[in-house]
Amino acid sequence: MIFINKTLDFRLYKNNILKIDKNNIDYSKNNDKILFELEKELFNILLKDDYFEFEKKGNDNIFFISNNDAYVLLIDNNIKLQIKKEYTDIKKDNNKYIISYKIESDEEQTRIEIIL
Repeated sequence: MIFINKTLDFRLYKNNILKIDKNNIDYSKNNDKILFELEKELFNILLKDDYFEFEKKGNDNIFFISNNDAYVLLIDNNIKLQIKKEYTDIKKDNNKYIISYKIESDEEQTRIEIIL
C-alpha cells in the first residue's frame, strides 16, 4: 500500500452558487482513493473515470453517495437512511474531477470540483 501526500483544491456549488472554496488542502491518496479533512469533517472519495464514491463523515452522521447508492448513517444510533437520487454524474478533465448530483430531499443541485 502506497500513500502519497499532496494538496488539492475543493469547491462545492449549490445551484451553481459557490458555497465552499478551499485551496491547498493536504490529502492522502491510495490508488484511486483520496482522504482529507475539511472544516472538521473527514472526506473519503473514490474517483475513477466513470465511477465515484463520496463519503463525508461528521460528528453525528456519515453522508454517502455514489453512482449506485446514497444514504445517511446516523452514527450514535447506527441507523442507515436511504436517500433517493434524482441523478449522479462524474466527469474528468485532466486533474480535475467534477461530481454532480441531485437528491430528492434537497431542493438544490450539488456540484463538487476536486482539483489534484
